[in-house]
Amino acid sequence: MSVLKTVWLFKERFNKVDSNHYRDLSPIQIDQFINNAVFIFLENNVFPELSQQKFDMVSNLIVTQPEQPAVTPISTENNVYEFDLSDLVYPYLHYKRAYVKTNCGTYDVEIVGQGRLNDILRGQFQKPSKKWKRLIGSFAKNSTSNSKSLYIYSEEGFEIESLYLEYVRQPKEFFSGDYNSIEFIECQRAGGTNCNSLYYNVSSPSQDLEIDSTYHTLIVDYAVKEASRVLKDGDSLNLNTDKINSINS
Repeated sequence: MSVLKTVWLFKERFNKVDSNHYRDLSPIQIDQFINNAVFIFLENNVFPELSQQKFDMVSNLIVTQPEQPAVTPISTENNVYEFDLSDLVYPYLHYKRAYVKTNCGTYDVEIVGQGRLNDILRGQFQKPSKKWKRLIGSFAKNSTSNSKSLYIYSEEGFEIESLYLEYVRQPKEFFSGDYNSIEFIECQRAGGTNCNSLYYNVSSPSQDLEIDSTYHTLIVDYAVKEASRVLKDGDSLNLNTDKINSINS
């Protein structure tokens, strides 16, 4: 679906269900509602169940080798290897697979949540093992900044040289064009450099949704529902509820 059609469909559906109460929404407001809807769509429909079918829905956002080359650790203390996700080619959104090159060969990394990490590291049959070629990874805050890192736990003599991460990247923000984004305005006010190339502005080309076109209409439905919620109009909160929920059934 084109940028113009996406905006038109949002206006048509929103104005219809709200009796034209909010027909004068600005382009920046509409774009923000659509961008919010993209992440609502991802969080509700893709990431709760990490099946192949769900990943197929965002296959065009999955980054693998060679597009994403190996990254090296920024810290290697006490057999814990830290990999800064800001070193990735694209902004990271969600994990798919991790494997590493070690002094013993190339092996997959088992990713676990922080809630299970301590128990696994202490478990006789779950902790990292050179003998069993077992490595444990967990995502947490970067040790030196507010960004995110992947920490991989090994044991003595089981040395990690580099990480290969397959991941879902953040989609580019939808931009209908012909206005300066807030980020661009703030950059200019702060005397920043490269504001034109870093942030959307009146000179930037429009940017369509990067989610597969199969789901564009559904994303517009989410955007209309989000706009109705933010603008406090309860009459349209049930817009296409069956359609929005059907993908989870």
